[in-house]
Amino acid sequence: RTRPWLPCGAMAATVRDGDDGGLPGAMKNRNEVIENHTSLSVTVDEPNADDISRAPKSSSKWKSLKTLVTAGNALTSSTSGTGSSQRSASRQSAKRKLRESSFRAVKDARGGAAVKSRQSLGFGLASVYFQVLERSWAYVTLVLAGSFLVSLLVCALLCFVVGGYADANDGKTAPLRFAASHVFTMGFGTVTPRSDVSYALAVAQCFLGVILNVFMFTFVITKFQRPNAAMMLSDKLCLCTRAGEPFLLVRFANLRCNTLQKAHITLTLMRRRKTPEGEDYVARTKLSTHEPPTTLTAFATVAHRVAERGPGSVFRKLQYGSVDLRDLADLLIQVVVSAYDPIYDKEICAVKVYGAGDVAVGCVFRGMMGTDEKGAHPVVNFEKISDVETQTVTVFPPAAESSDAPVSNRSHRNTKLELVLGGGRGSVGPNDPNFPNLGPRSPLEQMCGYCAKLLMVLGEGGAAFSSKLADITDDKSKPSWLERCNPKKEAPCARLPGSTKWIAGTDDIMAAVGATHAGVAAVLARKRPDVTSADETLLRSFMWLWITAVCVGPDTSIPEMVAKGGMAVFMLVSAGVYDPNAHSGDAQGDRTGSTKAGEKGGAPGSPNKAGDEETDVSQNVESTTVKSVLNARAVLFLQTLERLLSGTQHGRYLCGDEPGKLDFWVFADTRALLDDCFTEYP
Repeated sequence: RTRPWLPCGAMAATVRDGDDGGLPGAMKNRNEVIENHTSLSVTVDEPNADDISRAPKSSSKWKSLKTLVTAGNALTSSTSGTGSSQRSASRQSAKRKLRESSFRAVKDARGGAAVKSRQSLGFGLASVYFQVLERSWAYVTLVLAGSFLVSLLVCALLCFVVGGYADANDGKTAPLRFAASHVFTMGFGTVTPRSDVSYALAVAQCFLGVILNVFMFTFVITKFQRPNAAMMLSDKLCLCTRAGEPFLLVRFANLRCNTLQKAHITLTLMRRRKTPEGEDYVARTKLSTHEPPTTLTAFATVAHRVAERGPGSVFRKLQYGSVDLRDLADLLIQVVVSAYDPIYDKEICAVKVYGAGDVAVGCVFRGMMGTDEKGAHPVVNFEKISDVETQTVTVFPPAAESSDAPVSNRSHRNTKLELVLGGGRGSVGPNDPNFPNLGPRSPLEQMCGYCAKLLMVLGEGGAAFSSKLADITDDKSKPSWLERCNPKKEAPCARLPGSTKWIAGTDDIMAAVGATHAGVAAVLARKRPDVTSADETLLRSFMWLWITAVCVGPDTSIPEMVAKGGMAVFMLVSAGVYDPNAHSGDAQGDRTGSTKAGEKGGAPGSPNKAGDEETDVSQNVESTTVKSVLNARAVLFLQTLERLLSGTQHGRYLCGDEPGKLDFWVFADTRALLDDCFTEYP
């Protein structure tokens, strides 16, 4: 099977609104290999959106503020019906969900501070007019019926007291019929006045009926003409990455599915602040939207690119795990969607307020498109507007410089695994003393092979992490904060959740994470019984084989390279062609030891013809070149790899039926050297 952790390019593509986050072009299939620039994608298989998006409860005062903000606006998004009908069950369910959410908003608003403050303005016609138009049709009907009923009873009582009327039926209900005919029909009925007083009372009741009917028709006509926003906003916000950059997503839908024009979306971040003088206030920051839609038909997803600095950078910290949800109890995000409705010829508006607990970290919205009951036509399933799924791919985009320093305060307790990854540049520009004409200064990218191996193990194990990128192109480029994480100023290094101690070394980091994470421990435990320790040593040495080959001349002998000491000896040892504990001057012994180690590692049969020729050539110590030794060891590596992967008795991978640490190690090394061989990998 194809593993989604195969490297792919970190495309700087923009996800357009209106197609539900579908990636353009070839990116629709994440298993395709796209090489715009070298980077690494890592799949996290274990979703943890429920754990991450779990919210703390805000304080009561901040809840009151949230109610206050919601009370004045939330009712705008309520609707009692739509202009067009749709037969699909999802449409009806969406209407029901919208109605329920509107009722909840009305209930919350009635108990909030906004309504209580409104009542302090007193009772008047203007207040009644506003209250009636703001509420639902049921409330309007109740108010109008109550007004007519009270008026009818008062008028009937006055008629009974005054008298002076004639009733052809001579019934006991004459006063009630006298009042009803005047108030409702504004004319005389079967009960007629006989005295001047009763006649004046009849005229007054007709005038009261005119007023009540005018108000009734005004309320009804205005309610019909008032454009209710048949919009639904998602219950959650998504904090995800696009091409490696963090984005905050919100999705909304137009249930009528008619075309709305001049759409305008506003995202406002609200935080509670206190001045040095002791004044409490709410700081409001408008968040920019990334390519918002100007027209809206069914649904759209709007994105805000999270800045590295400023008030909005709190979402970047939330994504990286440097802040906890408990620290964001005062955070609110208000989303306002307004658009021009050509059917009503007016602007409609919908508002929703989110808290920190409504942010699903590391998640994206699921698709909303489906088919009708017959499966013939595509339809929008509005029930899925709030459905999210864990984002399973992590992309490391190019950067201009190293990341900001990780929090080094001893009191800091990170909530995620923190990584420091090594970045490099293809060209450092004209100031390069060795290659001044190589080209302009290229972006900083994650190029460290050891980091790539670590990331693939974490991705296979489903371990969530945040990362910082450090420029390790040369000693001058390394950031000063890297030494605080690792005194050797090397990458990768890691800090476990809840710890302040940094761990260096790829193997040590994997072991430490595996001790606390069951998924990573399972990946590290995958092994095949036919893969010996010698095989593993041989397979893990391939990167140093080609690094050493690049760094030495074609005629350099092993004794010459050993005599240089330092890094030269380290490369020979790492490549497995030199043992410092043996006779360092006996190059032939070194060569023989490496060949025997290779045979012990399980080379198929006897060495091939090329290997025999290399061995014969190297009988003389002085003629033993590094090139010949490395070539023989490389042949041994490829033969061993082919032997282990050709059979299916112990699984398709070097570690069994599922890939393990050795698979990722070999994959990262071979891809770096044999990059062109992977461009057509299925």
